[in-house]
Amino acid sequence: MNPLRHIITCLAAIASLGISLTAFALTCDVNNDTYIDSNDILLIFAATNTPASGPDDPKDADGDGLITVNDASQCSVQCTLPNCDVVNPNDHDDDGDGYSENQGDCDDANPNIHPDAIDIPGNGIDENCDGVDATTNNPPTANAGADQAAFLGDVINLDGSGSTDPDGDPLSYFWTFASRPAGSNAVLSDPAVVNPSFTVDVFGTYEVRLVVNDGSLDSAPDSVVITTENTIPIANAGPDQTAYVSDVVAVLRRFQILRLFTPLLQLICSVTIKFR
Repeated sequence: MNPLRHIITCLAAIASLGISLTAFALTCDVNNDTYIDSNDILLIFAATNTPASGPDDPKDADGDGLITVNDASQCSVQCTLPNCDVVNPNDHDDDGDGYSENQGDCDDANPNIHPDAIDIPGNGIDENCDGVDATTNNPPTANAGADQAAFLGDVINLDGSGSTDPDGDPLSYFWTFASRPAGSNAVLSDPAVVNPSFTVDVFGTYEVRLVVNDGSLDSAPDSVVITTENTIPIANAGPDQTAYVSDVVAVLRRFQILRLFTPLLQLICSVTIKFR
């Protein structure tokens, strides 16, 4: 064990036997660096058996007017760190905001200034210790993309990548349906991404609204409209058939114009008529 540390440990044990420690914390800071460590204890040892300079002498922990080993003993139990290790001022959180200077606190005397603080724009103070004072924040602009036309069953891919922020701040996205056709159950795949999608499930018009945020301010909303187009129907006349005149057009025999209407019947009915 380090000899000085051993001595300090012994002094602390002596002090713990019952000697009062009241108000010694400030007294023992001999070098006035706001910490009590082995540097202070060494200064007390160096002054052992000399009279105190006065009632406020930080070396005279017990206030008896004489610097003794007992004063070193009293101060050893008041050390800031275990074993009276020397405190690096830059490792100590002086203002109690959770950050020391070595942890990025650029003003360790002000608890409102530290790396996690919100930087107030334009006040000339770098609250978050990033090296600059924030400028006035401007709202971002949402861009929900161009209107689209689709067929029933199509998957619509939305695109908010055209949204911008004049200050260059990163953006978050929030998409919502402003309107859907009656009966539609369409849902967005993820309303918080730049390019969500949905499936057109009902014929009609869909309006999707986008708002972006720069971490402080929301944009004005922007909308994209998706309209469904009329789907061309598909005819199915069935397979070709063979029929006798007596089966298909017996009723026309009464008027004796079967042969006149045969081409028309074949066209309309999509059947092949044979005469026998």
